[in-house]
Amino acid sequence: MNDEPLPTVYRAEIDPEAAVALLTDIGAQGGVVLVTLKGPPGVYSSGESHTLRDALSALRDETVRGIQLRYALDGGEAWLDTLLRTTTGWRLVRIGTQPG
Repeated sequence: MNDEPLPTVYRAEIDPEAAVALLTDIGAQGGVVLVTLKGPPGVYSSGESHTLRDALSALRDETVRGIQLRYALDGGEAWLDTLLRTTTGWRLVRIGTQPG
């Protein structure tokens, strides 16, 4: 059995304006490593990395169903954020990962 602690997980429902603010704040912190976009139902992500600007544009235009960001903050904390479209806005799932 693996004795390593499980990662920290946060979950929230946010409106579109808060989702834009979140992406903008993450971009201002720097350290974005990977951005992937999920298209409409039945269309799988290509796995290619996009820019944060691509993600913001797709979120504002409502052309994606999901956005995933892998980034590190100044203190070395690494995070994986997943934004999934809901009927009322976006579901944010944030997972703490190992730095690097």
